[in-house]
Amino acid sequence: MENRFGFKDLVLSVLLVAILVSLWLAMKQFDRQHETLRTVSESIKQQDAAQARLERTIADLAEKLEAGVVFPGSSQGDGPGPEAMGFADPDELPDPFAELKQVKQDPDYASGDWVVDAFPVNVAKVTPFISRDFYGAVVQSFVVESLAVRDSDTLAWTPVLAKTWKTEDNTTAWNAYVKRRQGEPLTKEEVRAEDGYGSAETDELKQAYVQRRLTEGRRIDDIVKETGCPPATVVTFKLRRGITFSDGQPLTARDVVFTYNLVMHPKTDAAIYRNEYRLKFKSITAPDDYTAVFSFKKPFFDTFFEAATFRVLPEHFYGPLTDERIEAINTVPGLILGSGPYKMIYGPKDWAPGKELILERNGRYWGEASAIDRLVFREISNDVARLAAFRNGDIDLFYRAAPEQYIEYLKEDELVKRSQSIEAFRPNDGYGWVAWNQKKNGEPTPFADKRVRRAMTMLVDRQRIIDKALYGYGLIPSGPFNKLSPQHNPQVQPLPYDPQQARELLAEAGYIDRDGDGVVESKDGVPLIFKHTYPSTGTFWTNVSLGMKDSMAEGGVVLQPDPLEWSVFSEKVRSSDFDAISMAWGALIETDIHHAFHSSNIGEGANNFPSYINPELDRLIDQARVTLDEEERMQVWHKVHAILNEDQPYTFLYVRKFLTFTDGRFRNVRQVLIGVNDRNFWYTPMVEQKYK
Repeated sequence: MENRFGFKDLVLSVLLVAILVSLWLAMKQFDRQHETLRTVSESIKQQDAAQARLERTIADLAEKLEAGVVFPGSSQGDGPGPEAMGFADPDELPDPFAELKQVKQDPDYASGDWVVDAFPVNVAKVTPFISRDFYGAVVQSFVVESLAVRDSDTLAWTPVLAKTWKTEDNTTAWNAYVKRRQGEPLTKEEVRAEDGYGSAETDELKQAYVQRRLTEGRRIDDIVKETGCPPATVVTFKLRRGITFSDGQPLTARDVVFTYNLVMHPKTDAAIYRNEYRLKFKSITAPDDYTAVFSFKKPFFDTFFEAATFRVLPEHFYGPLTDERIEAINTVPGLILGSGPYKMIYGPKDWAPGKELILERNGRYWGEASAIDRLVFREISNDVARLAAFRNGDIDLFYRAAPEQYIEYLKEDELVKRSQSIEAFRPNDGYGWVAWNQKKNGEPTPFADKRVRRAMTMLVDRQRIIDKALYGYGLIPSGPFNKLSPQHNPQVQPLPYDPQQARELLAEAGYIDRDGDGVVESKDGVPLIFKHTYPSTGTFWTNVSLGMKDSMAEGGVVLQPDPLEWSVFSEKVRSSDFDAISMAWGALIETDIHHAFHSSNIGEGANNFPSYINPELDRLIDQARVTLDEEERMQVWHKVHAILNEDQPYTFLYVRKFLTFTDGRFRNVRQVLIGVNDRNFWYTPMVEQKYK
């Protein structure tokens, strides 16, 4: 049968060709539209950046005019510089963008690409001050800025939102006022105005309250709240002009005051911050749009830290402080807007827990723009899965790797070749410890004797623990102050592992092997046996405890491992119902150790778990906390360090090394004093960029 190409076939062929041509034209049109959108988007970004530069230039000119700088053709004389009024000279303060400006001179520098990170937990909220977890704070750090930060290499304070500052020490006037008021008798009328009197349920209880309070006299915490009491310290910041939030609205000192009022509002779900601020801040005020004044109730060493790290939120976005608005702030998980180099890609109500957290570069950023277009934060809770995700290229970095994860990474040659790693000790790394309980059930324990505590430390082979449990990635601390912190006393060395000397100390304290069974006993024949209590989560502390058990045996001491589920462990700690416990404390560059070692913090629920008392140490801690001069304060902390090393209320076990690895395509990933430099300063050469 003959196969003919008929009219119908011709029509179908023409239609098919027409469809194919239409599809081709549509694809070309789509490509043109996509290119047009990309061009428009890039143009908008460039316009935003140009506007930010223009606003910055105008602001700089305004600042110079205000300072009285002479311009060509002007007859105006020089006005006083900020340093003449007690402020730090802005020209002598570090440039927060110095590293980024230098990096942009690299021949292969290019803008673009993403950094994809992974969190090991589900982030519930990123709303500033409402979020309580560490990883929410990581996200906030790229979006919301503070007045100043510490330089990651030198630890020097570096201006951010502020351009300069001054600190006024009013301790003399403050002391005079407090002393005078303490000498004035408390009246019954004043007592009846106190909250405690009003909360007493019966007349008998009210009367008892009055009598007790009249006996106690005026409390410092009440005196410092009085209007007439001068602030102990005042820190004043001059803000930069021309700074805007990511929506283009200007940032002023009024926003600083608003942020304080937001946190202090009783209905805001920020009790942790509110309690801290209530203890320290007397007020935060704004005499004008570019001046923020922080007044403090009491002398305290970290007043500048508290003021400088205060994060600023926009009043126009979060306010007004109505009940309805505060309810939204408390409940909407992704309510975040700031002046930082990045902003959320989502609308205020579009992000929810479980979604990827994605930040994009803030085109209106007032400072030096970073290279990376996006910061992406995924949630991968399983450690093995997170390492697999890095191996497969699904994430770009593994931050704070555990030693065993880092060991696995080093085993894979191809993985090591296409990535880069950093190992570093940092000044803000905390430490692991064993606390020796000196009083249990109201009675002294063997650890109440300093010689016994020192012997315990000399019986712990800490280097072996670091080698076995941390795979060598750690060091032995000599006390609670990090070796890289200025608080650390370089003259203080860790006690050695020395079983022989430990036996001699135990013998001095009356503990010798009286019956030849290999275990030392007291004069009353009680063997030195104790339980080592620790959290049962994971294997780390079990390995530590078993290692301690072996080395303790060399001194004739019996250690019984006592792993407990966290809730039971926490109750034991809270009630000081233990022989010895192990945990870890975090740290800051300058750490306040009052909570852990001052005798005023002994008691149920307080943090001086082992009931350690040293009056001289108490005095020195109190002195350091009210000494504003840093050099003088560090000398006091050094004395504190020496006493703790002598007394050994803790055996300070280890400081863990910071371990991290990143994808090799990123440039300028470098080690700094605090670990790894900020990813704001990273970039990817154009030919190696992975995400467009």
